[in-house]
Amino acid sequence: VFYTTTIMATSKQIIAAFAQTFEDKAYALAMWQGGAASFNRTDEWSDLDLMLIVNDGMEQEAMNQTVWLLQKEFGIDTKFDIDPPHWPGMTQTFFRLKNTSPFLLIDFSILPVSATSKFAEPEIHGHAVVVFDKPGIIANTAPVDEAQLRKTLRARILLQRKKQEIFWVMVDKEINRQSATDAFIFYWSYTVAPLIEMFRIKHSPHHWNFGSRYLSKHLPADIATRLQALFFVKDLPDLIQKNKEARVWFSLAAQEAEESLM
Repeated sequence: VFYTTTIMATSKQIIAAFAQTFEDKAYALAMWQGGAASFNRTDEWSDLDLMLIVNDGMEQEAMNQTVWLLQKEFGIDTKFDIDPPHWPGMTQTFFRLKNTSPFLLIDFSILPVSATSKFAEPEIHGHAVVVFDKPGIIANTAPVDEAQLRKTLRARILLQRKKQEIFWVMVDKEINRQSATDAFIFYWSYTVAPLIEMFRIKHSPHHWNFGSRYLSKHLPADIATRLQALFFVKDLPDLIQKNKEARVWFSLAAQEAEESLM
C-alpha cells in the first residue's frame, strides 16, 4: 500500500504547499518546476521535479524544512537522499508521499546561489515553471555558449572514434568466448552508447550527454526506432549481427555529426 487515503494529493497541491512554506523565507531565493513540466509534456505518470535556490549555507535548513512540511501536510512514505550528490553543492532527495500516487515521486533539489550551474538553461532543461524567483535567476540565465559547446562536441567525436578503434575487441573477445552476458555489457558500452551520442550531437546537441533517455523525443522517429531495435538482443547470434550493423552505422553517424558542427 503506497498511500493511506482515498483522496489523492495532486502535484498542484504539493507545489502550493512548497510555495507557502518557502516564499516568505528570506534565505529562499527562487523555486521552479523542471522535468516534464518544463517541456509541457506531463502526464499521469510524471514525477515532480522541483529546484530551490537558497543563500549559501542554508541548504540543509531548507531540506529539514521540506521534510517537516511533507510529513505534516501529506505524510512521507519513504525518502531517498542522493549521497554523495551528483553535482557539486547540490542537496537532493526523492520523496514518496503516503496519500498520493506512487508515480508522483518528488525529486527535490537545493542549490546554493553561488553554484555555477543552476540547471536552468532553456536549451537544455526546457522552460522552467516558476513558483517564485525573487532575484530573477530564470530571467537572467545566460544562454548556452554555443562556441564552447561545439568545441566540446568535436572533442567527444574524436574520443568516441578512438574508443571504437581501441575497444571493439572487448565485444569480440567475449563473443569468441561464447560469454553472452559479458559480450552484451561491452556491446552496450562500446558500440550502442557511442552510436547514440553521435546522433544526439547531430540532432539534439544540447542533450548530447543524456544517454539513452528520451530518444523518441530528441531524435528523428526513424532513427529512434532503428536504435530501439539495437536494445533488444535475444541471443548471442543476434548480438553478433546487431554489433556489426551498429559499427557500420557508427562510422556514418560520426561523419554526419562532425559535418553538422562545421
